[in-house]
Amino acid sequence: MDKIEFDTLSLKVSTEYNIFTAQWVNEKLIEDLILSIDKSGDKHDKKTNVKALMTDWQMWKTNEPCWKVVADQVINICKTLRPKGFYENMTPCLTDMWGAMYLSEEKTIPHDHWPSTWSFCWYLNKPEDSPDLYFPEADYTLPVTKGTMVFFPGWLRHEVKSKPFKNKRYMIAGNVRLLP
Repeated sequence: MDKIEFDTLSLKVSTEYNIFTAQWVNEKLIEDLILSIDKSGDKHDKKTNVKALMTDWQMWKTNEPCWKVVADQVINICKTLRPKGFYENMTPCLTDMWGAMYLSEEKTIPHDHWPSTWSFCWYLNKPEDSPDLYFPEADYTLPVTKGTMVFFPGWLRHEVKSKPFKNKRYMIAGNVRLLP
């Protein structure tokens, strides 16, 4: 499994939240995931918060090994993000993980993932001029590039603003809860 080192950003909303970012570029895995997202097509007809092509909610349960690799990495990361001495008797469990492909001017409306402990995004590519991840309560845009992985509290509102750009923008997102 790839070793991923995280940086921490403290974001002030009504209180201070930690957002963890890292770079993870695994070209073969990214290629397989993009092919899988394309093959999946839009399963929700843009009726979720994601107003772009979106796969099924539980992609790690497909028979495509690329999704299982991501799921395993996400769970391992969540174990390291847990503060030492806290929630040691609880297990991080993936509740959702989906892929999305955005075309120019497509967006994700502001939302959160309560009651998830963690939400995450992994950017498989980042076309020039395509939108970044935005946290409206903090009025903060988190710049992302190909391979940027972001973990943030599930109750933190976020969105992707509509913006013109060329090519396709691919990403994976999901949620993790701590369970006894």
